[in-house]
Amino acid sequence: MFKAKALLVALAMVNAPAALADWMLENDSSSINFLSVKNASVIENHSFSALEGTLSDSGKAHVVISLASVDTNIDIRDERMRTMLFNTDLFPSAILDAQLDSKQLEAMQVGQTLMLPVLFTLELHGQQQTLETNLQITKLENGDLLANSLQPVVVDAAKFKLDGGVEALREVAKLNTIVPSVPVYVSLHFKNTQVPLDSDK
Repeated sequence: MFKAKALLVALAMVNAPAALADWMLENDSSSINFLSVKNASVIENHSFSALEGTLSDSGKAHVVISLASVDTNIDIRDERMRTMLFNTDLFPSAILDAQLDSKQLEAMQVGQTLMLPVLFTLELHGQQQTLETNLQITKLENGDLLANSLQPVVVDAAKFKLDGGVEALREVAKLNTIVPSVPVYVSLHFKNTQVPLDSDK
């Protein structure tokens, strides 16, 4: 009797609609970029090359940014940012946490795009702030999700006690000014870890 019940439960699980899956961040197809402005008019694009993260079936997003992976296309500037701005020996990572609407994600069809306002926390340099943005989320093949910020998230260095580091960078580079607030652009590819098997194979 017990075996029969176990078989029925197993069959029900196989034939039931797929539950919302867990996702893992794909580093190679994800990006976090930020712009800096120096001497009032010179704009430069920078990025981080090492990202990790997850999105749970309950809608909890967690992204870890390796600050040591900062890439400005100039080696000495990368090193100065690591040591003088981010102080990566003490604060190696920045952490993003957000709660997305799991029901909306679950209802999405492949190819569908969803516009979603999101509040998230950013932990950086020992400080934590709540920020907001609007995400464009697209459901890809195999249940993957692509989340793009629709407008830049402005990060104020002073709120994360990074203004002293910004000033140190300005002095060592002999610049007139560095704008202490930077716009950040996000594109995150979350890969579905529970891709259903192809029943035709």
